[in-house]
Amino acid sequence: MLVGLRIISILYDLFLASMLFYRPLSKINMKKKPLVALFFILIFHGELVFLFSESRIFLVSNLLLNILEYYLIGLNFDYPIRQSSFWILLQTSLSLLAGAVLNQGIQLILPLGELSKNLEAISLYLGISFFLSTGITLILRKLLLSHQRLRIATSKGNWFYQFIVPLLSIFFAFTISAIQGGVFGADYLSIISLSSLIVLTLSSLYFNLYLARQQQQYYQNQLEKEQLQFQVQEIQQSQEEYQRLQSLRHDLKNKHLTLLSLLEKNPEEAKDYLYSLTDSIVGEQTFYSKNQTINFLLNQKLHHLKDEIEMEIDCFVPQELSIQPDILAVILGNCLDNSITACLRLPNKERNLSLNIRYFQQNLFINIRNNFDEKEKSTRKSRQKDGWGLRNIDALVQEYQGNIKHFIKDGQYQIEILLPIKIGTIPTKEF
Repeated sequence: MLVGLRIISILYDLFLASMLFYRPLSKINMKKKPLVALFFILIFHGELVFLFSESRIFLVSNLLLNILEYYLIGLNFDYPIRQSSFWILLQTSLSLLAGAVLNQGIQLILPLGELSKNLEAISLYLGISFFLSTGITLILRKLLLSHQRLRIATSKGNWFYQFIVPLLSIFFAFTISAIQGGVFGADYLSIISLSSLIVLTLSSLYFNLYLARQQQQYYQNQLEKEQLQFQVQEIQQSQEEYQRLQSLRHDLKNKHLTLLSLLEKNPEEAKDYLYSLTDSIVGEQTFYSKNQTINFLLNQKLHHLKDEIEMEIDCFVPQELSIQPDILAVILGNCLDNSITACLRLPNKERNLSLNIRYFQQNLFINIRNNFDEKEKSTRKSRQKDGWGLRNIDALVQEYQGNIKHFIKDGQYQIEILLPIKIGTIPTKEF
């Protein structure tokens, strides 16, 4: 009877593997080699059942052959080994853990040795076991289909992080099941448990270091994206100014001739005409600061909002600062964006924004104050998750050994930033 149950279990595992990896035949490239290999593996698997069904050799070989059969079925449905590995190990570990929990629960009522003598109890046990395995497989299949486009990578850098937990779960659950069946002694469980805890502790360290590197890379990518956008804006503005000057140059000759003609006939009219020419050259740019980066940024952010927000701008900054212009633009620009957005959510009469930038004692001090809707206090944290957010600006300021504070005073939201910066220039970062 035990041999028959082993055969049924093997066949049901094949059914679960097919359920996990099934895809319509029209969407896959059928391969004969995995099916042929699976056929011979099944024959060998069946021979082991008849020869070693009650030995330790069968328990270990059964687990390894079961995983190999999953791989072959995955290949048959055109899943690369690198893509299917994670799901196979996860399904195996969860099924073993569920079986171990089921065995432990049954032992509270009836010893496993007596269970094997009762056909009805065995049938019920197999039914519950198959039900748990099927549920686990269906859940994993749904996750596999929803994340199929992501195609989990198994590069050398993240292989350990990706597979260590499922592998340890398989070893641990397999050991518990073997001890529950009386094949191994309790000492094996102690060895496996302690070894697993050591590896899990080391993997936790690796996981933290891995997340730290990923977070640093994310910040760097976001910073470079902001820098690139700022450079694109500078280039666009330069192109617009160049086209404008080219247009003025093209018309300059005719305008000079007109001016000469007016000077001979009507000097007063020539004077008015000369003023109009001066206005067209000056344009609508506002001078905020000697620093080109700050002046350009404030014109980009604030010029078109003069009629919508009441502003008080006060800048006293040297022309040259020893900080990357893109870094300064990212920090100041994102803080201004947050303040402007908060102001625009208020009625027109309540919109007020104040910006104070000072350079003193080799430090750049930035203070931004703006009105905001006090009802947003509870939603401000959720808003910070959108875009770059204040937390990321905090990290960037701290990276440059600066300080940043956020607080509410006199009904206004305020940001204060202090950056240690010397007067001078540094090479602009190239991309």
